[in-house]
Amino acid sequence: YLVATNPYFAIENNNIKNIKQTGIEDTTSETTSGLRPSVYLQTDVKVAGSGTITDPYVITDRSDINLVAYTLKGETPESSQTFEWLLANKIIDTIKCKNNTQATWNYDNNTMLLSNIHIPDYCTIDFKDGYTINLTAENGTVQSPTSVAVIENEIAEFTATPNANFSKNNPTLTCNGGAKIIYEANEKNVKVKVSNIKSNQTCKITFGNSKTLAFFENKFSGVGKRTTFDSIFTSAGHYYEDGSYTENGDKVYYYAGSSTDNWVQFGGFYWRIIRMNEDESIRLLYAGASMNATDAYIDSSGFNGSGDMYNPMYVGYMYGSEGSLSNNRKNTVSSTAKTSLETWYANNLESNYDKYISKTAIYCNDRSSQTGYNPNSPMYYNGHTKFKDNKTDNTKNHPSFKCGVDGSGKLVETTQAVEDKFSVSKASGGNGDLDKPIGLMTADEVVFAGGLFETANNYAYYYRNSSGESVTGEEDWYTLTPFVYQQGWVDANLFKIDGNSYKQGQIRAEGVGYTSYNPVTRPVISLKSCVELTGSGTTSSPYKVKEFGDSDACALAEN
Repeated sequence: YLVATNPYFAIENNNIKNIKQTGIEDTTSETTSGLRPSVYLQTDVKVAGSGTITDPYVITDRSDINLVAYTLKGETPESSQTFEWLLANKIIDTIKCKNNTQATWNYDNNTMLLSNIHIPDYCTIDFKDGYTINLTAENGTVQSPTSVAVIENEIAEFTATPNANFSKNNPTLTCNGGAKIIYEANEKNVKVKVSNIKSNQTCKITFGNSKTLAFFENKFSGVGKRTTFDSIFTSAGHYYEDGSYTENGDKVYYYAGSSTDNWVQFGGFYWRIIRMNEDESIRLLYAGASMNATDAYIDSSGFNGSGDMYNPMYVGYMYGSEGSLSNNRKNTVSSTAKTSLETWYANNLESNYDKYISKTAIYCNDRSSQTGYNPNSPMYYNGHTKFKDNKTDNTKNHPSFKCGVDGSGKLVETTQAVEDKFSVSKASGGNGDLDKPIGLMTADEVVFAGGLFETANNYAYYYRNSSGESVTGEEDWYTLTPFVYQQGWVDANLFKIDGNSYKQGQIRAEGVGYTSYNPVTRPVISLKSCVELTGSGTTSSPYKVKEFGDSDACALAEN
């Protein structure tokens, strides 16, 4: 291809040669010939064509930012490892640009994102071993990025948000490549984590339709908050709470005062709706075998045994050992009340109705104390400080649906004690220590509902049956909220609700194990967020749960 019609000079080392059709000749100072210029193209120049006479190479336009090469672990890949193949089977390790433009790869749409741009610039992409994880959402959206690259044993994290009227609790999670996928629900969305990754994964989160959330949002449309708690509340009321007084800030709807539209008939018994839980399940308070029952309790065996008053650990729904609050909270031993409630649950609800009852609902046994752990002097638990000491101070007496929060909306302890958040499942932040999904009402829930320490309220729904009488007759009943421990005086005490005709619904305190007199036990359960209610909640048309089979998706769900 060097042959030309006219001769031309060429350089060989330091000698000038004359290229002619007959061959290459030496030259002298007298030799004349033509000049045939040659240039070198830069390594980043792109060309099109095949280099033939009919399809010569043609220099293409050069962009401001040029992808000049791609490598695999710093080496030139094999011919079969095309750029498209590497994108599908490897992950990008680095993108380096000659003039220091910053470049990252967006796996959502396989594009290169540039910042701190210096033009022109020439970039090289280096690939490494790893996997691409994609997440899609049904009945919701995945915030960008929806696709991430990880190496083996690394965790891929995403954020997803459900659509309106769909629950962020207990979504269905799948990955087609066998990876482990879990979620953590917070105030507004869901954090999804994918681990145990051995290959590329296509994952999906499906948000379920929360029938109970729709129920509450419809029934409680336009309601407000109660802002003062220094007096009893006697009117019928629908309210909500959120922010620092609920788990994760979620909105919680609740009934207050003399509400008569919160009756539920379920499991062969009557119940009163207390509130919507943060996992969107419906919390129910036992109201007896009939609407005009005066014996809406299961036994009077005490919260703990008669000899169990003399240590602060016995205010626990479960407890561990003595010596410190941390030891108290080890939750290895069931209280008398828990054993009694679980036996009742097994005998009355478990066989036919367990499939309707939430396993993620949390029952708070708030053992936090602003005076610290000291059995030799009064240990005032959080509830004592809120509802007795600050009874009339509306800046310090606010009840809370969030376990361990004081009357001004702050955690009593540095971190929330999950040990006090009793549940069967850990999926919504509970401790997973319960065998059966059953507990007691809390003092905070009673205050939200209209109660006040040492003040009668015979209008409150938690006190009355359908005839306006005490639903527990002359019997007082325990809450799940610790009050005080003072050695040699009142010892271990819990809040209780007075059922007798003299005190009429007062919030007071009682020891955990008197032998001469014990408050009775009123069960509390929670219906799953996927259940559907029919009826209007009145005495003439109480809510009933729409039944479903054992293989129904709601029956198989934790909530």
